[in-house]
Amino acid sequence: MSRTPRKKINISIEPELYEEALKLVETGDYRSVSHFFDQAGKKLAREKLSERKSENP
Repeated sequence: MSRTPRKKINISIEPELYEEALKLVETGDYRSVSHFFDQAGKKLAREKLSERKSENP
């Protein structure tokens, strides 16, 4: 199975947020900090798009 091409970006985050993400990675819930932010971004995007759809049916 081929992997979906990814866009690489650089982000700046607060050290506290990085440490929180790293702790979640260490639990095994995420493969890496990058995977955590990828999943967080997807969740946030879905929530925002869902809100907009419900506001403008």
